[in-house]
Amino acid sequence: MYVRTLAAPLLLLAACSGADAGVGMNPVVRAVTERDLDGLVKQLAAGGDPNSRDDRGKAVLLIATGSDQFRIANALVGAGADVWFADSLGNTPAVMAEIARLKPGSEEAAARDAFIAHLQAAHYPWPPPRPVEIRALRDRGAWPPHPAAHGG
Repeated sequence: MYVRTLAAPLLLLAACSGADAGVGMNPVVRAVTERDLDGLVKQLAAGGDPNSRDDRGKAVLLIATGSDQFRIANALVGAGADVWFADSLGNTPAVMAEIARLKPGSEEAAARDAFIAHLQAAHYPWPPPRPVEIRALRDRGAWPPHPAAHGG
């Protein structure tokens, strides 16, 4: 009886352990979470959505910028990713770019600089609003500030 009582919780734990991580995951999300720039470029070329979201609703652009993957972020933006995305807490790709701590002169630092230049060219407010400001703006219907610029 003891073994049978533990069987269901152990099976549930195994199912949630990540043993099959990535199975059924959106291929664009998988490429970003696995830091696979080549795979991402292939997925985007095949029609993958640069605005894909993970199972919690977080946009891949925020995932990329939040993990200092600015070469990936630039590929996503080049394919049409929404730079105005803000998660429920008010975090944005722009804030992630501003607070990133990268080795000066590295490829990712140069890619971050290019990402920031793209934001500024799109008239993104700089320095970017903090998350608390984003939430207040969103509550007033003022975020994103340029809905026509991102398809809204």
